[in-house]
Amino acid sequence: MAQKKVGEKRFEGSFEYDGELKYRLIFEKSPIGLFQYNTDAVITECNDRFVEILKSKRELLVGLNMHKINDKSVLPAILDALDGKNGYYEGPYTTTTSNAQVYVLLKAVPLTNPKTGQVVGAMGIVEDISDLYRTQEELTIKEERFRILSSLTSDSASILTIQPDGSFKREWLSSALMVQLGYKPEDVDSFEKWATIVHPDDIDVFKRAIGTITQKGEKVTLEFRIKAKNGKVHWIENTVYPEFNSSGKPFRLISAIKDITAKKEQEQELQQQRNLLKSIVDNAPLGIWVVNPDGSYPIINPWFSQNIGYGTSQFSMTEEEVAQCRRSDLQALNSDGPIETTEEVTFTDGKKHILQIFKQKLTSTTGETIGVLGIANDISERTQYEKALVEALEKAEESDRLKTAFLANMSHEIRTPLNGVIGFAKFLRNFPDTTPQEREKFLGIISTSADHLLTLINDIIDISKIDVGQLTINPEAVNINELLNEIYTFFYNANPDLPKREIAFNYTTSLPDSKAMVNADRMRLRQVLTNLINNALKFTDKGKVEFGYNINSETNEFEFFVSDTGIGIAKDKQEIIFQRFRQAYTDITKQYGGTGLGLAICKSLVELMGGRIWVESETGKGSIFRFTLPINAPTTPNRGKVYGYELQELKNLLKGKSILIAEDDPNCMYYLKTVLKDFDINILEADNGLLATEIQYQHPEIAAILMDIKMPVMNGYDAIKRIRSTNAHVPIIVQTAHAFSNERAISIALGCNQFITKPIDPNSLYQSLYSVLKESRRE
Repeated sequence: MAQKKVGEKRFEGSFEYDGELKYRLIFEKSPIGLFQYNTDAVITECNDRFVEILKSKRELLVGLNMHKINDKSVLPAILDALDGKNGYYEGPYTTTTSNAQVYVLLKAVPLTNPKTGQVVGAMGIVEDISDLYRTQEELTIKEERFRILSSLTSDSASILTIQPDGSFKREWLSSALMVQLGYKPEDVDSFEKWATIVHPDDIDVFKRAIGTITQKGEKVTLEFRIKAKNGKVHWIENTVYPEFNSSGKPFRLISAIKDITAKKEQEQELQQQRNLLKSIVDNAPLGIWVVNPDGSYPIINPWFSQNIGYGTSQFSMTEEEVAQCRRSDLQALNSDGPIETTEEVTFTDGKKHILQIFKQKLTSTTGETIGVLGIANDISERTQYEKALVEALEKAEESDRLKTAFLANMSHEIRTPLNGVIGFAKFLRNFPDTTPQEREKFLGIISTSADHLLTLINDIIDISKIDVGQLTINPEAVNINELLNEIYTFFYNANPDLPKREIAFNYTTSLPDSKAMVNADRMRLRQVLTNLINNALKFTDKGKVEFGYNINSETNEFEFFVSDTGIGIAKDKQEIIFQRFRQAYTDITKQYGGTGLGLAICKSLVELMGGRIWVESETGKGSIFRFTLPINAPTTPNRGKVYGYELQELKNLLKGKSILIAEDDPNCMYYLKTVLKDFDINILEADNGLLATEIQYQHPEIAAILMDIKMPVMNGYDAIKRIRSTNAHVPIIVQTAHAFSNERAISIALGCNQFITKPIDPNSLYQSLYSVLKESRRE
C-alpha cells in the first residue's frame, strides 16, 4: 500500500466524526470525478464518479503511480500541479486499468503547505466530456455543409419557410430525433401542430416563444418538454433563427433541436443531491457553519443559529467564548489538516454547553483560502454521564474498600467479646474450683462481653432495617429530663473510673420537669444519646464530657448536644463520619475499636424523628455533636407506663399467682423459668399459640402472660387476638427475638401491655411484670 500523504490526511480527518459520513456520501456521489495524489504522483484517494469515468475499480486506482500509466497524454497536466502550477488537459484518454477510451476534461490543482509554500500533493478534477466531444466532432464535420446549423445541434435541424396560411414548408436537414420520437414531418409542420405535442406544463412558455419569433423577429433558444408517440416525455432544446423578407417580416426559420433529456436528468440528480445536502445540513442535530476569513458567516445551519441566537438580539455567546472561537478559527487556518477542540458555549437556554468542535480550512480549486468549515456536537450530556460513571466507579470502589475494611474490623469486634464469653464460660465449666472472687470477675467479663456483642448485633440489625426501609419510629410522650437523668445514672455507674481518668461528666436541662416533654421514640432517642455519649467518653482521655439540650426559639426545636474535650475531628472528615463504615481516621479502630455504623444509625434515627444532626469540632480540642427534634410535634400518651421496681414488692405482687409462658424454644423456656424460680408462682407452659389460648381459657386466674411471637401451629399475634376477644384485662407481655418487623407497634395495637426483646435481661422482665401487675391492681 502507498504511504498516505498530507493531502490524504486532510480528507480522512474530515470524515472521522460520525456526522461526516453523510457528507462523505455526498462527496462520493458527486457528478464530478475527484482524485488526490502525492508528490510521487501516486493516487491516494478518489470518489465513485472518478472510478465510473475511468470504468475501473477503486482498488485498482488508489495506489496507482501515474508515471507508469500507458497513455501519457494527461501526465504533463498531472506533473504541472506538482510543480506548483495549475495543470489542464482536454481530449481523448485511454485508461490503463480498464483500457477504456474516454474524452476527459482534467484540471490539476497543487496542494501546498501554507507555512512553507511547499507543494505537498495535488487534487485532480475530472469531467467526462465524451458526449460533448463527439457532438463537437460531428458539428465540425457538418460545418462546411451547414454553416448556421453546424453550431447548433445534430439531433434534428431544418430550414422552414412560413406559408401565408401559417404552415411550414420544411426541408429536413436531419430528422433523426423526430423520427426517433415517432413523428413524420407533416405531423409538426405548423406551430399549432407543435403545440399538440408540447407538455401541458410548458405550453405557455412555448406560445410566448412563438410570439417572440413571429412578432419581434428575435432569435429564441427554449428548453421544454414534448411527448413522443409512445407517450414518453423528452426534454429538448430548440433554437430558432428567423430570416426576414424585404418588408421586415420573418419568412424563413432556421431551426435546430437537441434532445437534452440526459442532461436534464443529470441536472435533476445534481439538484437532488444539493437538496439532500441542504436537508442534511439544515436538519442535522449538530452545528454546521462556514466562516469567511473576514469573520462573517455565509453558512450557519438552524441547529447552531437557533441555539446561540445568531443574528438576533438573543445572541447568547459571551465575549470570551467568541474570542475562543476566533482563536480556534485561526488555528484551523494555520493547520494543514482538521483540528479538534472542546469549547464551552452559552446557549439561549442560559446554560453552558460543552461542544466537541471539528474545524477544517477550506480552499478554492486554485488553492486560495476561502474560509473555515466548523462542525460542533453537543457533548454536555455525554460529559456529565461519563463524569457520573467515573464518580459511580469511584464510589463503588470506595464502598467495596470500606465494606472489606468493615468486615475485617467486624470480625475483630465480634471475636474479641466472643473470646471473653466463650473462653471464660468454658474455663468455668472445666475448672469449677475457682475462687468466688475469680468467679465473680469471670462472670462480669462474660456479661460485659455479651452486652458488647448484643450492641454489635443491634447495630447490624438497625442498619439492615434502614437499608430495606423497615426501621420505623414509635413516638410517645417522653419526659426529656427523666430520660437524661436515667442515661446519666447508667453511664456514671458503668464507668466508675471517670474520676481516675480526670473526666468531669455531667448533663444540663433547660425546662422544668413538668414541661420537658417531647413526642419521640423513647428507645431510639435513648439509643442516639447513648451512642454519642459512648463515643465522647471513648475518645476523651481527660477533661470534660457533657450532654443536655437547649430550646431554639427561632426554629422551634429542641437542640440536644453531646460535647467533649477529646481528640476532635478534622474539617474534611466531619461529613463522612455520618456515612456507614466510615470513621474519621483509618487507624482509629486499632486504638479505639468500633464498626463505623453508630453515627450512620444516629443520623437515620434523628431524621426519621423529624430532626437533623451535625458536628462542630476542631482537631485536638474536642467535638460537639448536635441534633434537633421538633417541639410542637403532637404527643402520644405513653402506653404501658414503666415503673421502677423493688424486688421484694414484686415478690409480694406475684405471690401465689399463675403465670403463663408461651414459648416454643426449650432453652428460652428454661431460662425464663430459671429467672422466675425464686418467686412463689405457678408457671403454666405452652409451646404454641393455640395451646396458650386454650390454657388461658381454662385458667381465668392467670395474672400475666409472657407471649412469644414466632411459634408453630398458631403464632403469637393470632393468639393475642383470640385471647383479647374473650379477656380484655389479662396483662400480656410480648417477648421476641424477631428484629426485622415492626412488632412493637403491631403488638401494642393488638392489645399487649409490655414489649421486651431477646436476649431478655432479668431486670427488664422483672420491671415489665411489676408494671403490668401494678397497673392491673390500680385498675
